[in-house]
Amino acid sequence: MDFHGADPCRGDSDTASQDAPGRAPRSRDPAGLAGLIAHLPGAVYRCEAKAPWRVLYVSDQIEALTGCPARDFTSGRLRWADIVHPDDRAACERWRTAELAATGRCQLDYRIVHRDGDVRWLVEHGAAVRQADGRNLLEGYLFDNSRQKLAEAALRAGEAQLSTLFKQALVGILHRDRAGNVISVNDALCRMLGRTAEQLNGLPLAALLHPDDAAEHARAFEAHAAAGTPYAAERRYVRPDGSVIWCEIQVSFVRDERGEVESAIALLLDITARHEVDEQRDRAITMLHMAVQGADAGLFELDLEDYSLWLTPEALRIYGLPESHGPHLSHAEWRTLLHPGDLDIPPPIASEKDCGSKPVALEFRVCDPDGGIRWLRSLSHAIPSAKGNLTRLAGLVFDDTERKLAEQKLLAGEEHMQLVQRAARIGTYQTDANMVSVCSKQFYRNLGLDENMPQLTEAEYAARIHPDDREKAAREGRAAMASNAESIENEFRIVRADDGEVRWMFNRTRYLRDAEGRMIGAVGAHMDVTDRKRAEEAARAGAALNLSITEASADCIALLDPEGRLTFLNGHGLVAAGAEDFAALADKPWASCWPAAAGEGLAQAIMEAREGGVGRFTGCTRAQGGAETWWDVAITPVRGETDQPGALLAISRDVTEQRRTVERVRWAAGHDAMTGLPNRRFFHEQLQETLQEAKENGDRVGLLVLDIDHFKEVNDDRGHDAGDALLRVFAERLRLAVRSTDTVARLGGDEFAVILRHLGSEADMALIVPPILERLQVPFSHFGRALDCRASVGAAIFPDQGETPDELMKNADLALYAAKLSHRGSVTMFSADMRAEMQNRISMLNLARDAIREGLIEPYYQPKTDLRTGRLTGFEALLRWRHPSLGVQPPATIAEAFGDVELASQIGARMQEKVFADMRRWLGQGLDFHHVAINTSAAEFRKDDYAEQLLARLKRAKVPPELLEVEITERTAFLGKNSEYVVRALEVLRAHRVRVALDDFGTGFSSLSHLKELPVDVLKIDQSFVRDIAGTPDPDDSAIVLAVLNLGRSLNIEVVAEGIEQESQAAFLRANGCDTGQGYLFGRAIPAAQVPALMKAAESGAEWQPAA
Repeated sequence: MDFHGADPCRGDSDTASQDAPGRAPRSRDPAGLAGLIAHLPGAVYRCEAKAPWRVLYVSDQIEALTGCPARDFTSGRLRWADIVHPDDRAACERWRTAELAATGRCQLDYRIVHRDGDVRWLVEHGAAVRQADGRNLLEGYLFDNSRQKLAEAALRAGEAQLSTLFKQALVGILHRDRAGNVISVNDALCRMLGRTAEQLNGLPLAALLHPDDAAEHARAFEAHAAAGTPYAAERRYVRPDGSVIWCEIQVSFVRDERGEVESAIALLLDITARHEVDEQRDRAITMLHMAVQGADAGLFELDLEDYSLWLTPEALRIYGLPESHGPHLSHAEWRTLLHPGDLDIPPPIASEKDCGSKPVALEFRVCDPDGGIRWLRSLSHAIPSAKGNLTRLAGLVFDDTERKLAEQKLLAGEEHMQLVQRAARIGTYQTDANMVSVCSKQFYRNLGLDENMPQLTEAEYAARIHPDDREKAAREGRAAMASNAESIENEFRIVRADDGEVRWMFNRTRYLRDAEGRMIGAVGAHMDVTDRKRAEEAARAGAALNLSITEASADCIALLDPEGRLTFLNGHGLVAAGAEDFAALADKPWASCWPAAAGEGLAQAIMEAREGGVGRFTGCTRAQGGAETWWDVAITPVRGETDQPGALLAISRDVTEQRRTVERVRWAAGHDAMTGLPNRRFFHEQLQETLQEAKENGDRVGLLVLDIDHFKEVNDDRGHDAGDALLRVFAERLRLAVRSTDTVARLGGDEFAVILRHLGSEADMALIVPPILERLQVPFSHFGRALDCRASVGAAIFPDQGETPDELMKNADLALYAAKLSHRGSVTMFSADMRAEMQNRISMLNLARDAIREGLIEPYYQPKTDLRTGRLTGFEALLRWRHPSLGVQPPATIAEAFGDVELASQIGARMQEKVFADMRRWLGQGLDFHHVAINTSAAEFRKDDYAEQLLARLKRAKVPPELLEVEITERTAFLGKNSEYVVRALEVLRAHRVRVALDDFGTGFSSLSHLKELPVDVLKIDQSFVRDIAGTPDPDDSAIVLAVLNLGRSLNIEVVAEGIEQESQAAFLRANGCDTGQGYLFGRAIPAAQVPALMKAAESGAEWQPAA
């Protein structure tokens, strides 16, 4: 376009001297207008309002905008279009024309090319002005907008760069609002969380967090938002598939113009792999500790300069050194521990080339202080210094004694395995990468081959597979190997090479692969399953037979369509329906075969089966004779090809007899089968009801608890038939002896109870009970032998002696207990002092439990002395326990505990552990204590593992069994329960060189047959006989002592006298051949800490010396 014209501010212009029609008069102040234009930041122009847009006027500022003076444009030398950027020229022309035509105004921005070559942006604002001559002119204003355009371009570039960074960042970026809802996310976060941006935007952050982290995350966010400080944390996020990832998050806050937090930006880094590595590292450390402990190994470090050792406590224990020794062991001291035959073994060394690869192994023997020899094995790796040279070894040391001993049994074990394989017909094999196998003898025997074959090739093996199975077996093997499967199991037939017999084999093969998954070998086993295959074939034949005899089923079997109409009914069903053939019932509703009362249950069952479930109901039919038959009916769907029920199978089972049985069982649940009396459960219900009724009516109720005297002896001596007969007679007599209003029950075993209703007072009890006892006490004959029905009775009265069933029963039991202790065969009324006696027993038991729980059990040791030389020959460990306030207490204060199986076993175990620990310590100190004797209670033998538990504790303590003596009384061995366990336990202990002593011998339970049956090493004369042989000896006691001594010499059994307190007693015993004694004369029982001093005193000659 061309711009031509004159300056409107100049007075000699025609255009300036006249006012255009229709327009406001021009300013009469040309100088003022020119000044205004001169100070504008842009240029003012006037041009024609149509192409080619000839310039009539333009202000001088145009030169600053374009680099061209105004006269170049007004003279026509330069058109405006010449400086417009070529890419914008056509668009500029088009926009200006269109906007003027539409509105009479135009507003454009476009680029121009400055005279110096720079590209600049201009903004043009113009309006059409009509002149007096009718022409339209365009007047407007131009200004440079390049700076703003450049800023906008930079902003757009920055935004694009930021958007690219946001989208392509390797870390996840999340923008959330103050309420915790997601505003935007980047692609990396979408990939991390397994969701799209559309799924995440607007989602509450709590829906993404692991439930265990959500609360902590919200708390941390609020705390840091309040402080306005960024923060970092680790959080778990849950993907849609349920998998969890760990992320490290960096949170920064975005504030509004008021400084308030309005949102937050979080950077998320997936650290799941790092967490897994940390967990694996922690697990590896834990597994190392567990492995070292589980392997019973110790850690050591060897200095390669002076070969000194650093040992952990476990390693010290393995070397047989106390923990007080300290961790450092010089090479010279280490050699003193070695077996003389291993002194020339070289020290463990390693070369630089073996560093971190080959373990350094060493095997040697050490000698224990007690003379025992143990095998130790060490495995270590070289550890280089910072300079790379080897300065130390670190590794594990093991007590290998058991393995060495096991090696001696290895050949026998291999022979045993051969026998096992032969018995089970299992053959094993190992195959290398070339498919050549080394097989067990049984494997070759299974195939009918020479059992001494050195190896078996693939072709030789394939030849033994049945021709019909050969290709299938090979195909399965190839498929398993190609699929990288770990193993394969299959079955096929083989043809034996020796006799041609066809046998079935079950094969299990496990493939061995290298790191790349290539097969490098295989191991497996063959089992001859011919018998099982034959059994399966027989089972299939049986199934076919079962199918064929369905018609002979005792149940009524019906097939219904989905609407419940009959399509099949077996023979029993026809009989039950009263029909001769199925034709009369075909397509009829099955409900027509049932009475109306069964209709609702039948309809519900059919509906449940039609919906895919199992419908059940119980119904009753009545035959023409009036007899009822009860049926248990189950209806199940029979699914078709569409998996929808196409038919219904109804099976009706006659449960008439079963219902009668249930009624009988219901009665039996409340009654004793042997006697027909109510049982304990029914009795307690009756007692509850009776006491409630008595409470309402103000009555008294008596309760008797009876126990047949010496019932166990009847069972043991006469047999259980006699015992059962006694129970039945006793029950019948008791039932007949009480009033019709009373209730008699058998509570169990030989215990019975009676509820006596409507008692007036305790005096009524005295009138009612004696006749009952008199009737019971009459003997009766059982196969010609008289049986006694005497019973002890405990009695209590409601409400005087108990207001609840439990309280009344407990008090009656206490009275029964008192009756059995004082005078059997009588009745004893409950009194309050019985509870005190029982409380005393309970208190003893509680004291015992406290002593066990708090570790208050302590062994005290009483010395045994050689009566001829005065030398110490051993100790007896005596039980003591330390009361928190009363100090050391004797065992009598917890005597009741020794009759309780669990408490007695726990006390015995604590004593054993502490005694064995003391013995181990004394051995470590080099003390020759000869032996220690421990006592046992009868209750400890109630479990048949006493010997095994004791030997295990000895082994753990590393105490030789021959240093232990176990004392047992004849009452424990033969008069207590489980006496057979006692004999077996003592035989096991004797077999392991533990000595057995028979304690309190001669106190009334002695028997030569007992000595014959028991494996006894020592007889102990009870102190009651020793006490009265001093001064003027009691002739009876002296005779007993002499008899025991003579018996011991005859049977070659050592005899020990207990309770020696006077020189005269020791002299009598020594003169009559008693070798060993113990008692206050030689020393009282002392704690373990004083034993070493006592032994040292004994060695120095300070012990007791026999009188000359």
